[in-house]
Amino acid sequence: SLIPLTRASGMLHLLTTPAYKGIWKPQEIPNPAYFELEKPNFEPIAAIGIEIWTMQDGILFDNILIATDEKVAESYRNDAWKPKFLAEEEKQRAEEAAAADSGPLKGIQKAVFDVIYKIVDIPFLSDHKIKILDLIEKAEKQPNLTIGVLVAIVVIILTVFFRLIF
Repeated sequence: SLIPLTRASGMLHLLTTPAYKGIWKPQEIPNPAYFELEKPNFEPIAAIGIEIWTMQDGILFDNILIATDEKVAESYRNDAWKPKFLAEEEKQRAEEAAAADSGPLKGIQKAVFDVIYKIVDIPFLSDHKIKILDLIEKAEKQPNLTIGVLVAIVVIILTVFFRLIF
């Protein structure tokens, strides 16, 4: 067979390959240890493992059903899953409504965090900026810790300020 061969000059040359035997295919040889079970005896499935590799927290699985009959799956969805889903959806709406009702407190909290972010940019805090930013981010993500973290940030800022003065 002839194989095209190009050179830097752009001329096309053909190279003969006398040992060419055609497209390569793996050999099919008999395996004396191969066997198939006609009636495999498996243990009943007691658990399901699902591995998800993600960078996000809070991914949950619930109500996993393995069935061969679509009617069984549909009846389970209507009897067990749908009422639970509707109840969870109603609970989420109630929580969102409650969060919307606490609007003035959220506005004050946002204003305080905006001021703290501006304070962190002061040049004499540059050595401690990363630590303070970590504390601020934790306080924003966990509102129940906000007051404690704000006090800690104020203490850090005052400590640095007094060290510079004295």
